Amino acid sequence: MHPFDRFTPNAKLALQIAEQEAKNMKSPYIGSEHLLLGLLSIPKSLGFSLFTGAGVTQENVRILLKAMKTKDIEGKQIKHGLSQYLHNVIEQSVIIAHKFRHANVGTEHLLHSLVSTGENAATAILEEMQVDPEDLKEHVEEMFGQINQFKQQNRNMEQSLESFFQGLQGAIVGMQSSGAPGSMMIEPEGMKRQKGDVKSKTPVLDYFTDDLVARAKEGKIDPIIGREGEIERMIHILNRKTKNNPVLIGEPGVGKTAIVEGLAQRIALGMVPASL
Repeated sequence: MHPFDRFTPNAKLALQIAEQEAKNMKSPYIGSEHLLLGLLSIPKSLGFSLFTGAGVTQENVRILLKAMKTKDIEGKQIKHGLSQYLHNVIEQSVIIAHKFRHANVGTEHLLHSLVSTGENAATAILEEMQVDPEDLKEHVEEMFGQINQFKQQNRNMEQSLESFFQGLQGAIVGMQSSGAPGSMMIEPEGMKRQKGDVKSKTPVLDYFTDDLVARAKEGKIDPIIGREGEIERMIHILNRKTKNNPVLIGEPGVGKTAIVEGLAQRIALGMVPASL
């Protein structure tokens, strides 16, 4: 794997812009100051949002770059066209992503490294703007912690739901196959199978829902009268390629369920487009 394969598209773009900025300035090296400009050139990135949230703008950085002699800071140690400072920043960004167990290196990791690898041209510019690099570092780490906490909560929730549904599915299948006295008394109507029927592939779905089309085919839904317009509208929405989720709203008792049952009857009778 190439070392930069783990970098996000925005992180790669920030480094490419840094290289171009160095060329435009006729700089003999690509330094942290150029990466700072690169990160401020990608509006839809975390790095950009974090910097601008702290009051750092590309315009102000350019003004300070013209006034400051950043070459005196980073121009003496150059390695493969990069200042040693920028080299350290890139290496540290990979380490910080690994530390927080992030799969990829993003602009936020480059920003963190930029302000946490000691004094460099970028931090000198930030300090001139009255922006404390240490505060930025702490803010980024706080964000990393919140992201990891959110991921862990989601992971725990997914595991809990998975365990619940696996247990429920096992219980349902056990009820269906055990033949124990009284077991059929608690089996939902949608899950009852006649002799010779194929075992349901969706027992959990069957447990929580009713198959209205099956009920319509069995004649268990009364004819729906006076709702043709709403049913046609719902069929039209369902056949769209996009935005095809109809939403029925209204007070209890106005007939929302009747519209759905009317659609189920049409599906049962084959009076709908083939896609339904």
